[in-house]
Amino acid sequence: MEKEAVKQRAISILSDEIVKNRLIVFVGAGCSLSAGLPSWRELVDGLLKEYHIETKDADLLRLASRIEREVGKLKLRESIAERLRTRPEIESPLHDKLVRLDVNLFVTTNYDHLLEDTFRKSGYSPMVITDYKMSRLSTLGKKLS
Repeated sequence: MEKEAVKQRAISILSDEIVKNRLIVFVGAGCSLSAGLPSWRELVDGLLKEYHIETKDADLLRLASRIEREVGKLKLRESIAERLRTRPEIESPLHDKLVRLDVNLFVTTNYDHLLEDTFRKSGYSPMVITDYKMSRLSTLGKKLS
């Protein structure tokens, strides 16, 4: 099959799934990056500089854990919130297009709330499952057993 035919077939399948209300959209970092927000790497690097933490470790999760241990969870959350709060008002054509989809469930691992903010501003209220909510869901089975 030619590329264009494959593309048209994919569009047809996705359109059918939207009509049947069976489509789940996964929103990754590219969506927020296209809106001008920093990548996870840029965010962690900025926090390392802010708190004068030197390291050769490249693992982002270990680095975030180290920052949290050294400055505390509350201070870390405040720093991240401040970095996101001081951003100019963001207009994101990609987020605006997501609002126009007739989809009831979005899953995102993004650390920002741009997706949820865009939905709220538009009056659109699909379910948005975040990385935080997913981590809470994984403990649900343990609590029920």
